[in-house]
Amino acid sequence: MFRRTGSPAARHIIEPTAEPLVSFVFVTFGTDSAMIDAALGRLISSCAADDVPAEIIVVDNLHPVRGHATGQHLALTTSGVRLAMPDENLGFGGGNELGVAVARGTVLCLVNPDLMVHDGWLTPMLDELAAHPDDLIAPRLLGANGSLDEAGQWVGPNGLTTPASGADIDYASAACWIMRRETHERVGGFDPRFHPAYFEDVDFAFRLRRLGGRVRLHPTVAVTHLRGGSVGRVHGPTDISKQLHTFVELWADELWRQPPFGARRAIAAAN
Repeated sequence: MFRRTGSPAARHIIEPTAEPLVSFVFVTFGTDSAMIDAALGRLISSCAADDVPAEIIVVDNLHPVRGHATGQHLALTTSGVRLAMPDENLGFGGGNELGVAVARGTVLCLVNPDLMVHDGWLTPMLDELAAHPDDLIAPRLLGANGSLDEAGQWVGPNGLTTPASGADIDYASAACWIMRRETHERVGGFDPRFHPAYFEDVDFAFRLRRLGGRVRLHPTVAVTHLRGGSVGRVHGPTDISKQLHTFVELWADELWRQPPFGARRAIAAAN
């Protein structure tokens, strides 16, 4: 299913490496071509600057309107990308799992195609992972205007989530995650019951916590998350009630132990 792109007029070239340290996995779904160009360009530049051997894997899910326009664009404009264009929408979790299945790196980095990394972000993330090998490391997310968009999330007793206001977080958006491949395998990957998207990252974080690990927010690294580019244009509001219900059913025995948001804000403010 995967093929390696080899455009003779490539805008972005990923040099082949026999032993990548990091496998970057993107899942696209009608993603704007300019956005994925910018995301790949910054990522490739950062790997080169930090001298990190890496591979880039892209799973372009079938979009109901745009089809495989994103994957076809990458085939024409990149060289060295490992690209799959499944004949269905595998969703966020399923697309990532397909990419992870062929990844060769000892470190996995799941990256949204609307994520713009900044110079010098990668080495500190890898250093934090080396210091906490059983954890999952996430950066702070900035909005397009440079303001803080997310610094982790809390989960309430009813399963709903809210932005965290302290270092003690329950999970961070899977827009950018770095973990050891072994950690992904130990947790078991994303649960297909959350297809096509939403709450699979919260569920993953809870399963990691059950195994003694945690989602750890990097103290200094931040990247820009433009939001929306990973889903393309699908009309109508997003209904996540099914995913929320599934999450609450799976974790009812632990959710009742989650402190209310007000109590956590008070604790964070006191510290």
